[in-house]
Amino acid sequence: PEASELTKEEQRFFRYDRNRDRAITRDEMLSSRSAAFRALDRDGNNLLTFEEWAVATVNRFEGADADSDGRL
Repeated sequence: PEASELTKEEQRFFRYDRNRDRAITRDEMLSSRSAAFRALDRDGNNLLTFEEWAVATVNRFEGADADSDGRL
């Protein structure tokens, strides 16, 4: 049988369904969020401070501001 191409919605679903059993557990759903949280938690203390959040937000904005004019 031929493999069919996944729809965009199926791709999004399988991004969370790590073991491909066609069901998303709470742990699977939160696992992708955990990696994002760890990236923001710069000091690794499992707490996200306003300062850590603000630095990440500013860095993201600056990365998107291609001509550095302070506008997107």
